[in-house]
Amino acid sequence: MKKSYKSNFKIKTTGKGYGKGAGGSAPSKKTWFLIGGIALAVIAAIILTVVLLGQGGKTPDPTPDPNAISYITVATYPELTYFVGDEEPTFEGLSINVIRTNNTTLNVVYGADSGITLTGFDSSEAFEEQIITVSYQGYTCSFTVRIDKVPEMTVVPTSIEMVILPKTEYTWEEWTTQGLDLGEGAFRCYYSNETYMDVGLTPFNVDLSSVTAPGTYEIPVEYTEEGVTLTTTFTITITE
Repeated sequence: MKKSYKSNFKIKTTGKGYGKGAGGSAPSKKTWFLIGGIALAVIAAIILTVVLLGQGGKTPDPTPDPNAISYITVATYPELTYFVGDEEPTFEGLSINVIRTNNTTLNVVYGADSGITLTGFDSSEAFEEQIITVSYQGYTCSFTVRIDKVPEMTVVPTSIEMVILPKTEYTWEEWTTQGLDLGEGAFRCYYSNETYMDVGLTPFNVDLSSVTAPGTYEIPVEYTEEGVTLTTTFTITITE
């Protein structure tokens, strides 16, 4: 007959720790979900703090202005976009469309009180395409203009006329011994730029070849400048 023995040896545990060797049990799934939720909440709080600090501690406006501007465009161009020389532009006729974030459009016509400012115009030199920047409440768009320099004009003489006559009456003896007395005789030369200049008569300007005897004569006056030759006449009378 076999004898059975009952051992009185017992393993003492602390009751703490997890795992089979420690004598405890592993955390439940519910516990792990709770720990994960707390960790996510802490991370979210840290991110929110960083964002708020980056915005100066201000909370974003939850209700943005429905009339806020999205962008602007040129609606109608100025009547004049071509200028010559130092012309001062008015940009009359310019208007812009202000597109709002709520998809509505406001048309603004350029003027003294429109709030539109224009920059970039410079007529000191020629431009095929000069960019003009249109600014309105911090938003910009643009258009182009053309600027040409004033063409250089060649000034040429166009006509002459007598303004001060020389001596016009002679005896034949005076004529044959003294000839033409030019005195203060002068003619006026007119130019293509609407200016004129008075020129004193000289023997080189008059042709006396037709005077051969007492009588009345039309004396030709000739003047050449810039390759242009102009003529006029005056009358003299020679008696016996």
